[in-house]
Formats: sequence, structure tokens, C-alpha cells
Amino acid sequence: MTTTTENHALLRLIDTYCAVWNEPEESRRRELLNSVWSASATYTDPTVVANGAEELLSHIGSVRARRPGASLARTTALDEHHGRC
Repeated sequence: MTTTTENHALLRLIDTYCAVWNEPEESRRRELLNSVWSASATYTDPTVVANGAEELLSHIGSVRARRPGASLARTTALDEHHGRC
């Protein structure tokens, strides 16, 4: 179980990640993503596997271009179990 402090830190991380997807400025997206993304992290969805921040930033740019006005938001509190969120 996470502590209250850890919970707040995880919520900030998740909300910052969502903000990356919503940010219209590419340089600001990069800045935000680099603040929460590990160099060895990967992103996978049904359409893409992105290895590292640059590939993810490219994918985000493509998604934003295809879906103008779309946004990403955390809609619930943090659900944690077995050491995963």
C-alpha cells in the first residue's frame, strides 16, 4: 500500500503524463515527458510500440494531428494493489 505522500507523488506523475498528451507545443511536451519518463521506458498500445521518449513524442504528435481537440485525463483516484498502480 502506498503512503499518502507516495500517492500524491504518483498522482502528480500521472497527471503530468496526461498533460504531455494535451500540450500543443512540441518543446513543452518534450520538457513535460522528460520530467516523468525513464530512459528505458516503452509505450505500447494496439497501434504502436514506442521505445524511449523520442519515439513516444513522435507518436503523440501524430495522434494530436489526427485527433484535433482530443484530450487525455485521469478520471479516477489512484488504484493500487500488489505494488502496482
